[in-house]
Amino acid sequence: MPRVALAAILVVLLAIVSSAQATGSPFERSLNALAQAAAGSNTTKFDPLMLQSMESRFAEYGLSKFSDAFWQGFIEYGSNASNPWGKQKGEGTYEEYNPIELPGLGVTAFEKCNTLSNIAYYRTMLGVCLEKDHGKWSFEDTTVTALVQAFAALAGGSTFFHAQGSPKGGTGVVSVSLTHGLMLSPPCIDLHGPPTQLKGIPIPQDKLDNVPIGLIALTAHQASVSALGDNVILRDLAIDGKPCRSAVESTFEFVDVISNNTVLDWDALLASRVIPEVHSYTLTCEFLKRACFSQSSNFLLPFATHAISRGDRFHRAFTRIWQRCG
Repeated sequence: MPRVALAAILVVLLAIVSSAQATGSPFERSLNALAQAAAGSNTTKFDPLMLQSMESRFAEYGLSKFSDAFWQGFIEYGSNASNPWGKQKGEGTYEEYNPIELPGLGVTAFEKCNTLSNIAYYRTMLGVCLEKDHGKWSFEDTTVTALVQAFAALAGGSTFFHAQGSPKGGTGVVSVSLTHGLMLSPPCIDLHGPPTQLKGIPIPQDKLDNVPIGLIALTAHQASVSALGDNVILRDLAIDGKPCRSAVESTFEFVDVISNNTVLDWDALLASRVIPEVHSYTLTCEFLKRACFSQSSNFLLPFATHAISRGDRFHRAFTRIWQRCG
């Protein structure tokens, strides 16, 4: 066979192979790429049975569009050299620096272990679904749906954050970890105002990583205390007594933002439509953590108990103590 003809055949075969590798949903392509990066082999595929199970649960819990939109955004953002992506050794929120290429995506993950390990949250998502199948949840169905959605968001969001190099912030960074000293009133914080320092207490708010964590925790908390009455401070952990939207509703809003908007719009929309609703919870948890693990715990814990149980009467004093805490 003439060399020219043989070369032409090889070009066609390579094109076919390349096209085959690019087929499948953005979710499937991304997970295959992560599996290949982990194994060091471009022929490795993500566990097909688990992939099928996840896609089935996505359809069951209203996540199919979200999943495709999220992972398509991951590919588009991470492969575009004009976007903030990557870091040098010693930079970023986390110390790990171990860049790996994700085959077929044109994306480099800069924290190998931190990136790959977060796919495990999909197993947690499947576990929540399985418990629902067996009737083991006492939560309402909407609560279980929100937990499933939030764990799916965390699996993807934390992967995005660490692949990007756990950035500390910057213009145009989608997965941004900011340190805000936040005001306590109102509890639904407006992030568009200037940040203030609150006695050196860092409140990291990564839009794609820490926010789903907050949604999971607040969803479980609100469901757990739902039978204890309508105490706003207890239910929403809103220390000025003003109610926020439920964590279930905020989770649905998170899914809607990702599902129906391009990756370049996520940053502003999450900041305006989702993040304000979980900040009061984050702040209160930070206070209680300090109350439990500081030298002032003997004073702060009883005070926090009174503040939660007796509502607005203790709000002003609670705020003053918070501002001095640390």
